[in-house]
Amino acid sequence: MTQQAGVQRLVDACAGDEDVVAAFIGGSSTAVNLMRLQADFGAAAEGYSKVERALGVERLAGLRDTVCALEPAAMWHAQRRLGDQYRRVGTDLAQRQHVEYPTALDRLVSDRLARLSERR
Repeated sequence: MTQQAGVQRLVDACAGDEDVVAAFIGGSSTAVNLMRLQADFGAAAEGYSKVERALGVERLAGLRDTVCALEPAAMWHAQRRLGDQYRRVGTDLAQRQHVEYPTALDRLVSDRLARLSERR
């Protein structure tokens, strides 16, 4: 499959919603950066660079289900797992930093993605 065909399958799987496409593309890297902050709040946002050393294999295991084929059902499953990961790490970080976790925003985004996934 060409890169262009892969991107088109991604767009199609996201019901043509550009915001959802952007979330899929940047989602796992952002999750890794949040996990880095959870491990060390002073850490730089370095994405996947030396991530095994910074976080360890056990912590990264939560992202295993977010790596999938470019098939709609697999991608929606991965998106739900990624959302779960964001929620776990985000609520922990918010609590530790004494800030309010944006529960209403979380619910709004989760509900929107759930509705989009049902259309597929």
